[in-house]
Amino acid sequence: MLATGIPRFRLPREIREREIESLKELGIDIRTGITVGRDVTFSYLKERGYRAFFLSIGAQLNNKIDIPGEELDGVVDCMSLLLTLNLKVVTFAGQNVVVIGGGNAAIDAARSALRSGARGLTVLYRRTQAEMPANIEEVREGIREGVKIEYNTVPVEILGDVGRVNRIRCQRTRPTEEIMGNDAHRLEPIPGTEFLIEADHVVVAAGQI
Repeated sequence: MLATGIPRFRLPREIREREIESLKELGIDIRTGITVGRDVTFSYLKERGYRAFFLSIGAQLNNKIDIPGEELDGVVDCMSLLLTLNLKVVTFAGQNVVVIGGGNAAIDAARSALRSGARGLTVLYRRTQAEMPANIEEVREGIREGVKIEYNTVPVEILGDVGRVNRIRCQRTRPTEEIMGNDAHRLEPIPGTEFLIEADHVVVAAGQI
């Protein structure tokens, strides 16, 4: 995650390497490229004297948004996007990118795509600016860099041609009187407010489970 999931503008590589070296100096043995259960087992580790195991693998599955067109080519989850951009596997030069979500990962994805040459970058967030969970300074930096944020907006359908995304249909939202378990107002779509955004790529940053 340190190497591939966090953009370089958020975590410079020299700082990352310095932190890793500090851990090694404490006597911590760091081994990468190992899948527990495939390459080693808990039984194997116990036989070699290990007595305690701490799992810190994080959330592994990406949330779906469950709208038509999510299966089209060009639709990708946020963590996969950050991985490919950090490894310089893809470029978004001259392309339009739409990011769905309002957390730090969504803003990271948006700013990373811009740095990769995206022509247009739009973030869709279903609630107001004040309710956006992303760090406000990161949001402001993104806007200064060219990120456009559509607040009170949800994706309705991802459209495409020959199996490839080319547009996304959106709709404005408003709060209802109903309060949900997290004390937030339940949202409802506003009739007659649908609109289209051109999109060569759609990034789903709806969290992990």
